[in-house]
Amino acid sequence: DLLWGKHRSGTNSHQLFDSVRGVTKNIKPDSSAAEGTSTSILASFDSDGFTLNSSGGLNKNANTFVSWLWRSNGGTTASNSDGSTSSTVQANQEAGFSIVSYTGTGSTTTVGHGLGVKPKMIWFKNRDSSTNWLVYYDTKDLGATKTLFLDLDNEGGTSSSMFNNTEPTNS
Repeated sequence: DLLWGKHRSGTNSHQLFDSVRGVTKNIKPDSSAAEGTSTSILASFDSDGFTLNSSGGLNKNANTFVSWLWRSNGGTTASNSDGSTSSTVQANQEAGFSIVSYTGTGSTTTVGHGLGVKPKMIWFKNRDSSTNWLVYYDTKDLGATKTLFLDLDNEGGTSSSMFNNTEPTNS
């Protein structure tokens, strides 16, 4: 349900695909770029892996690649209204992993995640514009007052406004 692929014998960006957004939607975790659309890289998520198209994106002849995969809920999503903003969720509660899609409000809001327990880590990405990946990580030194960025190599910083100084909950 989540494929993270990387061209190892080249310098192409990492690529993320998930079954919530669909096989044509890719996003780059090492870049602030907006979500892209490509019909030539990933063909399908399968019950035992994935199928690639013949494009060089993750399938160039005589090149090496690596991929990491997570199973969420076999492509089955559910509407979630646990927060003040409705979301589309695909969750694997046993593995502690979910994929969540929602439309931002521009003001303080809460979003359901479908895990049933407080998440230890959350990655956020505005798919519509070039913005950095925001990361919440639950440790005594970070929590809801510190901000990390997945696509930057800095140490992050203090920003109570990013998470409204509020820890996530079990819903």
